[in-house]
Amino acid sequence: MTTILYNTATNKVAHRIQGEYLVDGQPGIVDLPMIKLIEAPVTPPEYDPATQWRTDTWIVDDVAGEYRQEWTVTDKTLAELQAEVTLNVLSVNRWTIPADNETPVTINYTATDTVHFVVDGTIYPVEPDDLYKATLEITAPEPGPIRVEVRDKAAVVITAEEVVA
Repeated sequence: MTTILYNTATNKVAHRIQGEYLVDGQPGIVDLPMIKLIEAPVTPPEYDPATQWRTDTWIVDDVAGEYRQEWTVTDKTLAELQAEVTLNVLSVNRWTIPADNETPVTINYTATDTVHFVVDGTIYPVEPDDLYKATLEITAPEPGPIRVEVRDKAAVVITAEEVVA
């Protein structure tokens, strides 16, 4: 159990005490603006970090005497899902990128030599910049995820609907 001494004037936790708040071995009494609460953490809910955000908030429930944790899971926006993806062949060789058929998706690939992006059978050779980053901006032909694979210095980009499992 964790006891929270909460300052209602500042709306902040003043002290976090493991166990019960004691003064001279007796349960401690606090005066306003301080209140004594019991911390009530909650197990976080399941979520998909690729498509959702999970955030927590701590709620002061002075009626129940709790400082209670509450969780919220929200879906990422299309813009958040389409945030820049940086690819590095040394650590990963397959990615899935959410896409619609209107907003361009930017793919960065770290390499020292020319990177060959393949989109619908068309090869796009891209020279890396001074920071070894080769960048291709594409728009999906239809809504849905884009699958990106890297094999022997070539990135293959196809829509998920075209993938045969």
